[in-house]
Amino acid sequence: MTPRSWIADLVQALHGATMDSPFMVYRSFIDEAGIQTSDAYLCLAGYIAKADEWERFEKEWNFVLEQYMSDLPQNERYFHALEFYHNHRKYRAWKRGKRESFENALFGVLRHSKANLYSCALQRKIFASMSEDERRLLTGGIHNGMKWIDFGAPTKPYFLPFQFCIIQAAQFLRETDKLFPVMSRQEQYKIHALELYEQMLNYHPALQCRSKLADDMIFSDPKKVAALQASDLAVYWMARLENWKAKMNTTQSDGFEGRWRIFRLLENVREHGDLKVFNFEGLMLSLGRCNRYIKTSFPTLDQQLPSLPLAKRKQVLGVMRRINLRRFLDHETLALRVGHD
Repeated sequence: MTPRSWIADLVQALHGATMDSPFMVYRSFIDEAGIQTSDAYLCLAGYIAKADEWERFEKEWNFVLEQYMSDLPQNERYFHALEFYHNHRKYRAWKRGKRESFENALFGVLRHSKANLYSCALQRKIFASMSEDERRLLTGGIHNGMKWIDFGAPTKPYFLPFQFCIIQAAQFLRETDKLFPVMSRQEQYKIHALELYEQMLNYHPALQCRSKLADDMIFSDPKKVAALQASDLAVYWMARLENWKAKMNTTQSDGFEGRWRIFRLLENVREHGDLKVFNFEGLMLSLGRCNRYIKTSFPTLDQQLPSLPLAKRKQVLGVMRRINLRRFLDHETLALRVGHD
């Protein structure tokens, strides 16, 4: 069992947060199928809730594990999506009824919790096909109109969904709260995630949500932290859905084997804007704000503007950016609720 209030104590000790301060826990699919370049999408997903809610959640999730895995050694009483859905040895003796009951029990714990789900999926093929300047801009690069003052991470598609998840999670907080990111402890990705997070913390100009971001990330063992196991369940099915849609060349979920599981996950979604899909349309809308000095594979809004005085250009671009952002938030999200039965 996980120590009762380890996250709350850690938040308070390191960041001066209170027991009412929300924190964020997310699990990246990059440690699973999403890391393979053959996968159509790279997906990250996570849940956010207040510290005291996570304490209650841990108890209920672990109670389910104890009930269904009482015949297993204590160190094997955890949930990992790949093991469960790919018939790991510890599940091979389970009958279909027990498997379904166990899965429903886990979804039930999520449904009755106050944890909110957010996720982001990036289409690898489209990202890889973009120009280097475009990939720089999408991964944190900054161009001042003359040169790159921050080169971004054009070879690291992981950055875009990572950044979205951090910023989106911060949207749940009040200005006085701290976002405390907790990730699964995997040494091959730990340094990479830390570098990206550090880059976000040191952006200039600073991110609007910078004051909400804790100065550290925590890496913990998912076998001991129920919230990370829940994030693993979510990211497994979110990634499966996007890869299936890419394979079937569709934007809908009709016919997807795990459709009912997606709907169960959606019960913890606050709004559609918390589920982002950076496919072709989403990436193009994001790049529509490029200035004329960035080498792009298509004419951006700024590049199509006539030669106007600087003040007028800024005014017109400001309007265009607001329109594009609204379109992106309204339309380039996970289209799943249509046809929900």
